[in-house]
Amino acid sequence: MYPFLKEPKTDHRFKDNVSFDRVLRLYRFDKKLRILLFNEIEKIEIAFRQTVANVTAQMSGNIFWMTDVVSYSNLADQRIRKAIAKTFHLQAPVLDSWMTVITLTRNSCCHHARMWSKINPINPNDMKNDFKNKLTGILNLFPEIDLRAM
Repeated sequence: MYPFLKEPKTDHRFKDNVSFDRVLRLYRFDKKLRILLFNEIEKIEIAFRQTVANVTAQMSGNIFWMTDVVSYSNLADQRIRKAIAKTFHLQAPVLDSWMTVITLTRNSCCHHARMWSKINPINPNDMKNDFKNKLTGILNLFPEIDLRAM
């Protein structure tokens, strides 16, 4: 209901012409958006784990490498971090920022937090993929969603 509140939001007063149906439609839209994000993040996590395991095993000789985001974030060897980022055609700081945003977004999805018009504290660099087309498809299903609220 946050996007339907008047400024200042802390007053908890609704904008004019807000109906229960509009709030429910926004909730349904947000749920579909959350599912889309979670499904896409799953693909990223699998590819990321595979890359971390393979690159680390090749460079360290340790084939029993732990393969989660925490293991990557605790990885002190900058050579390995750079090699992992290079497999995604990125610089290590860019990959780090993306993995942070992906982790925050995944956690929000898992805990059913609002996704629409949510502002993340980190804005990673732009990468090319088809997510924008998928998001446009969902937005077309919900034409009443205010894109200015993004």
